[in-house]
Amino acid sequence: MKADYRYNPFTDKAEPVIKSELVKVPEVSPYIVRLEEVPQKTAPSSMRVAEVVIDESGTHEGSIFTEVAAFPASGEFFPDYYTSAEGDSSWNTGQILFNESEAGKMLRINYYGMGSIIWASDTAKDTEWYRDYGNGDDGEFAPEADVTISGVKNYTSVFVPQGVTVTIDKWAAIHCQEGFVNNGIITASGKGGAGGGYHGGGSGSNAGYPGASCVFFAGGTGGSNGSAGGAGGAAKSVIQDENTDYEEIFANNLYDTLNAGGGGGGGAWYQYVAGSGGSGGGYIKIIALRVINNGTIEANGNNGSGSTSSSNGGGGGGGGGLIHIIASQYDNSGTLIANAGSGGWGGKNGGSGAAGKVFTKITG
Repeated sequence: MKADYRYNPFTDKAEPVIKSELVKVPEVSPYIVRLEEVPQKTAPSSMRVAEVVIDESGTHEGSIFTEVAAFPASGEFFPDYYTSAEGDSSWNTGQILFNESEAGKMLRINYYGMGSIIWASDTAKDTEWYRDYGNGDDGEFAPEADVTISGVKNYTSVFVPQGVTVTIDKWAAIHCQEGFVNNGIITASGKGGAGGGYHGGGSGSNAGYPGASCVFFAGGTGGSNGSAGGAGGAAKSVIQDENTDYEEIFANNLYDTLNAGGGGGGGAWYQYVAGSGGSGGGYIKIIALRVINNGTIEANGNNGSGSTSSSNGGGGGGGGGLIHIIASQYDNSGTLIANAGSGGWGGKNGGSGAAGKVFTKITG
């Protein structure tokens, strides 16, 4: 039975919509994919099947497949509306059979959709959050010069060439329908919680200000007071806790609070300046069909600054941020790093930040 069947009673005609889907042919038999909707059977066919090739130079369209009404050979596809099941020559469920030579290939399928199938809804396209490749509304992202982005992005494909730096302002959740290729630098270093400033006062009587904190990342405390000036506190981060269910956290899309805390500033001796805390690293989340990283993706904490005198405390280092990569295929020959910042020099050196974390999930 069809659901959401698009029928106009005034013209007595079905009204299909244009659909475009990205699918992956199973690695093992049966080599069948199911579309989100029932494709309209027309002559000539309304379906267009093209291979999606993702390599170090970006995302490209490969070979075009040919529709057949029998078991498919290499380069062909067989829609189930040719089976004439239930005695209906246009009957179909949106299943397409491919030859075993196409196993594991990524394909772009364009067709006229006639509505979904109620009984097939449980086996329809996987909709788990970690397969959310987005709607592509932001188009292709291929910067030719340095650029800053932030927030939720929905790209069709991403290609960062060598020599280009993409700066992440605090956080970015990048959904990419096809290939995500980085040959340059993607950085959220120092874009997390702000470091605490120093606090001056006669005889170093005031403590340094604490670093900024966030939901999952605690800011470092300010340095203690004292005649020598307090050391900056280290930025702290619960991301070192291996028992935390990070996938559940990320699924809640709390991106704007996922920043590493900065270190606290040191206390100050009279008329001298103590060090300030370094800012923490930000948050980078990438969900794409395939990720190829030949460059650098980083979310480091900044170092704390030193004092102007050995009588004063150094600033604490910023905590490392978080990098989370989810992909059906993942190739990394580059650098993924979320280091903490070190403490600044002083009569009492600032404490180092807590290390950040890099997570990768291969969905297969």
